Amino acid sequence: MTVADFGQIPDDWCWQSIGEDEALEQWRHLTAWVGWLRGRYPIAEQLPGCWWRHSELVEELTAVWLAWHGAYTDPRGHPGAPADFHDRVLPSFLGRVRRWGVQCLDEHRPRPGTVYAANAVDDPQAFADFTADPYRDNDDSGPGRGWLDFLPLTAVNALIDEGFALPASGSPSPPLRIHHDYWLPTSTGYVRVSDPVLHRQLARTEARTRPAPTRPLQHTLTTFDAPDLAGAHDDHDDHDDGHEEGRVPEQVGDLDANIVTEPDDEHR
Repeated sequence: MTVADFGQIPDDWCWQSIGEDEALEQWRHLTAWVGWLRGRYPIAEQLPGCWWRHSELVEELTAVWLAWHGAYTDPRGHPGAPADFHDRVLPSFLGRVRRWGVQCLDEHRPRPGTVYAANAVDDPQAFADFTADPYRDNDDSGPGRGWLDFLPLTAVNALIDEGFALPASGSPSPPLRIHHDYWLPTSTGYVRVSDPVLHRQLARTEARTRPAPTRPLQHTLTTFDAPDLAGAHDDHDDHDDGHEEGRVPEQVGDLDANIVTEPDDEHR
């Protein structure tokens, strides 16, 4: 057996994407290499000969086979790659064989059928409702929305409690606005509005129904870059500054003029 029997690093090694002919060739190369590996290293009790019956070991050994090629046959490989193969790749894989639940030694021990399941989710219809695009009919004609376009009710309630999610209008079941995005309610949560036309409509509706902001007088006064108004007001309590008692000056200039031109007692 030579290195040529182990094949080369293929352009595509994914078992789910390669064709039938490529798969047969890859099986041949991988099997030759695993046979060499079990004879070169004292790992026969750790790596059973029925490895090809365990899909998880097939995937693992494919990865280890590629790593070995990268360390030994790739002309662009790093000189330290073989040491890394022995220090990290191979021991790590052998340690995972038992953790996968493979207990075969002299003979193959079939795994319980319950440890594998071909169905992707437990409830296909509930999952279809969960991933349904709100702007398409519930059929298979179009792609669903992305994962970041859905928020479950628990997450939305938390955002509402923290003040990050706000109602976008005064309707009985209003959409929510979270930052610059609008979200529509469903039976299980909220979906983000991805349609630009609907997004603009909701923005215009919110702008029309949003109450006009009010600015308290105290906030208006404290935004000016002026001297300490509270201290200046105390200094002027005993002087006639020409303003009626209790009347707030209409312009900041009135305040500034009084503060600047009124002499201090020590300079009279």
